[in-house]
Order: sequence, then structure tokens, then C-alpha cells
Amino acid sequence: MKRRYKVMLTLGCVFGVGLWWFVQSGWTNRYVVERAIAEVEKSLGAKLSIQKLRIDIWNGRAIAEGVVLRGKEGAGEPALFEAGEIQIEAGFASFDSSRVDLRGLVLKEPKFNLVTYPDGTTNIPGPKMKGTERSVLESVIDWRLGRLEVEKGDFHWNEQRTPFEFQARGFVARMDYLPASRSYKGKVDSAAIRYREGTYPALEGNSSLEFRIGRDQIHIDKLSYRSVEGSD
Repeated sequence: MKRRYKVMLTLGCVFGVGLWWFVQSGWTNRYVVERAIAEVEKSLGAKLSIQKLRIDIWNGRAIAEGVVLRGKEGAGEPALFEAGEIQIEAGFASFDSSRVDLRGLVLKEPKFNLVTYPDGTTNIPGPKMKGTERSVLESVIDWRLGRLEVEKGDFHWNEQRTPFEFQARGFVARMDYLPASRSYKGKVDSAAIRYREGTYPALEGNSSLEFRIGRDQIHIDKLSYRSVEGSD
């Protein structure tokens, strides 16, 4: 019996050391980055780059630094999205084939740059689709986040700049791509938000938003907001 326990203990130690080496070797980080780049290019048609990624597999956390997402911008133009740091807190079933489910997501100093060109198009790309899929609705975002935070955010649309900060709990977002019109349609719900734009007072409450992003316009189809005090 003692011999059996010794064998089991030895195998456990070998497995533990092997797992530790596997995590520390950097192979996991490279795999995650390569998978993320491939998925983003497929679903959004954008090019993703990550300068550095640190994964804490034991606590289900990851920190990505120097994140850049490029759309249809020309050489020398600001990227569609960039962030100094993104913190990710994963859940037990965080990623499947159709949905992202996270405990928390924090964007630090993100910049969103939307450009409308003279021909009416924007720098927002579309998913890479085969000829037989061009008439099919494509889901590009399906997120459920326990907590979402945006610290020192900047939204640029052509020459207009809007600094903002945002916190939300129970955040649910879905966005689909409509190939026929080359546009996006989405919906965002949140049980509790806090939004602050520039030096204006913060708004706190819960909200629901339905929108469309076309070639040269953003349409708000439906917006409901209830403040903490209960007024709409």
C-alpha cells in the first residue's frame, strides 16, 4: 500500500512540475495571442496586434498590453482601436464557439477612432466571408460581462473628440453584421452603469440601447435609461 502511495505521489509531482513548466514556457501566451488574432480577423475583418500578454491561469486572469486593432485605415492614420492595457477576468465557460462570458473586463486608456471618408465609407471593416455566406447574418459580438470598466477613454469621430469613463455591471452586448447593406446592428443592456463624459456630471442607472452603424452614420433605434433615483 505504501509503495502505491509513493508511486501516486511521484506521478503527482511530475505532473505538477510539467504543468508549471508548460505555463511558464510562454507557449500558452503565444497560442492565446495567435488564436485571438485569427478569430478577430475572421469575425471583424480587422487586424489585431498585442505587444505583451501575461496569463495567470490559476486565478483566471490575463493582462494584455499594447493592444491595437486596425480596420480600413490608411498608412499613418490612427488605428480603429488601441489600448495601453486590457485586463480580463475569465469565468468557467468564458469562451465557446459563439459567446464570450467574462467575470470582468477593464480597458485602460482606450482610444476609439472612427473615420468617415469622402466616399461615405468608414474605417470599420466587415467579417471575412465566403461567397456562399455573403447573404447570411453574421454575429460578430456576443458578450456577457459581469463587470466592464473603461478608464480614461477617448472616442474620436473625424475631428470630434469625446473623453469619457464608463463602469457597468451585468453588461450584455450583441452586434451582427448585415452583408447586404454592409452595416452593423446591435443591442447593449446593462443592469447598472456609471457614465461620465468630460467634465459633465456622471450619469448612474440602468440602460438599454439598440443601434445601427451604417456607411456614414450611427443610428440610435431605441434608448431607455432609468436613473438611480428611478426617473427615466
